[in-house]
Amino acid sequence: RRAGVSGGRGGGSSFQQPAGLTLATTHHGELKALKYEHEGGVFENAAVEFDEVALAPTYRLLWGVPGRSRALQIAERFGLDPAVVADARAALGEGRVT
Repeated sequence: RRAGVSGGRGGGSSFQQPAGLTLATTHHGELKALKYEHEGGVFENAAVEFDEVALAPTYRLLWGVPGRSRALQIAERFGLDPAVVADARAALGEGRVT
């Protein structure tokens, strides 16, 4: 995970150069934070709205809002062993589970 974040952060800086539009998707909070670490509107966050009841995307774009992973909620809905989900939540740590 750290290697991916480090590589993404390094690559993210290169996206500051004048260019067209670059879109990147991630669940890494460190990469989402680039928006707040660089002035001038170089980076922006956006997410696809998610219906929490239906556990499905609405496909409405929420500009300026960083997205979240719903993997554990969806795994629970599809019947993944509760012990596996609990282990995943514990591995992520408090405050990191979305």
